[in-house]
Amino acid sequence: MTAVQGVPGSVTITRRAYEKVFAAITADALKVAPRLASAHVSDAGGMLRVAVTATASVSASQPLPRRLAALDRAIHDRGGLLTGARIQYGGARIVDVVVDTDLSRVR
Repeated sequence: MTAVQGVPGSVTITRRAYEKVFAAITADALKVAPRLASAHVSDAGGMLRVAVTATASVSASQPLPRRLAALDRAIHDRGGLLTGARIQYGGARIVDVVVDTDLSRVR
């Protein structure tokens, strides 16, 4: 989307909107329901500082360190793309872990 030149006005994106975007990115990266993730954003000298809290889903093929690496990439890549902001990632606080068992492989 491009701005129309010569049209007065501005767009304000609320902190709550940013937090919802980053909570959704977090839930998707950690493979949990959106209600199990939250985010806090603040100004960091022109950058957007993001800290998240969530439950993480882990499995044998996707252990916690791999999920957290995916979360880190998603916050920077997808978060920056969706918001247009430069991101300073403040880290993740994992409050619970859910073990995802693949029952289709059980005999």
